[in-house]
Amino acid sequence: MILALFLFLQTNLFQQYSQAFPEMVRDGYVNCNTCHISLNGGGLLNDYGRAIIREELSIWKSSDEKSREQDFLYGVLDDAPISKWLKLGADVRSVYFYQNDEFHNSGQTIFMQGDFEAAATFGRFTILGDSGVKQDPGKNAEYISRRHWIGYAITDEWNIRGGKFEPTYGINTPEHVTLTRDPLHLGQGNEGYNLELSRITEQWSLFVSGLFGRPDDSKLKPIKDKGFAVQGSYSPTEKLKFGVNTLYGSTDLSKRWLLGGFAILGITHELLFMTEMDYQYKDTPVKGFASTQKLSYELIPGLWAFGVQEYGKFDFNNDLSQDQVYGVGLQAFPRAHFQFDFQYSKAKTPAYSAQFYDTAWLMSHVYF
Repeated sequence: MILALFLFLQTNLFQQYSQAFPEMVRDGYVNCNTCHISLNGGGLLNDYGRAIIREELSIWKSSDEKSREQDFLYGVLDDAPISKWLKLGADVRSVYFYQNDEFHNSGQTIFMQGDFEAAATFGRFTILGDSGVKQDPGKNAEYISRRHWIGYAITDEWNIRGGKFEPTYGINTPEHVTLTRDPLHLGQGNEGYNLELSRITEQWSLFVSGLFGRPDDSKLKPIKDKGFAVQGSYSPTEKLKFGVNTLYGSTDLSKRWLLGGFAILGITHELLFMTEMDYQYKDTPVKGFASTQKLSYELIPGLWAFGVQEYGKFDFNNDLSQDQVYGVGLQAFPRAHFQFDFQYSKAKTPAYSAQFYDTAWLMSHVYF
């Protein structure tokens, strides 16, 4: 619910805001593995992805075509022998969050992330892992690994991997606090141990995942889904991708089914629309629905304006479970390695407030 999302953002707001950028569909990049090491996107970029950040997503860039400004540590390791098989990345993020409602009128700066990530490729094998710092308000810093997995390329199209990562479901957007992500226990911050088989072609993709929960964490073990997830998608043109997915999860508390669909459409080179809708059924029994829409427009290369609309009712029999969000914002990539996001929203959660209230945040991200 919005109440959890906005009142307790100090503990989880964008704590793993990776470089996933589905808007690249407008340039014909319908598959996430074009730019990312992970086949379903997010996290560490490959060489091509770093080049795209400089060429397509930077307001200012060097006029030198051989510039390495987009590379890890600005290319100081590019000539080393390890650069052929080892990819490195690091992220530092913070956010200023403001909320104005009948109970709050204040803002807070939160340090979200300080992570290092590496991936090594040996023939058809890829090993990826990250190590970072998570700090909740009033608590000591905690060192964690959000992702670590081993993958094998069976063929150029078929892959298998196992380890800790996000199961493939819906649009892999970095805005994990949207109603179709975190409230449904999906996306970044909800990683578990999975075994995934995938097939990716120019037009089709299929991901089948076995979900094994969090056997490593005694607090999460009883509440983390065990089951399976399936996603299939199709790109009839180079600027359109749509798909359907399902997830079955079982915990010590309940069982649930998720069914949903999504679409990403490059209307023009500058204008892009994304939508996702999900239906959830729990055996408690509770039935609910969530949807997210986002319209983005590139004002100039590296500077995007966007509008978002979200609606969720997570229990059809309870009006207090209804959430609404209407927001506008800007996303800027001034140079390679730097990103700034701003969003202002009107939100309404009957369980928390009968009136719409104001929220805003400014995220700063530096990566190497």
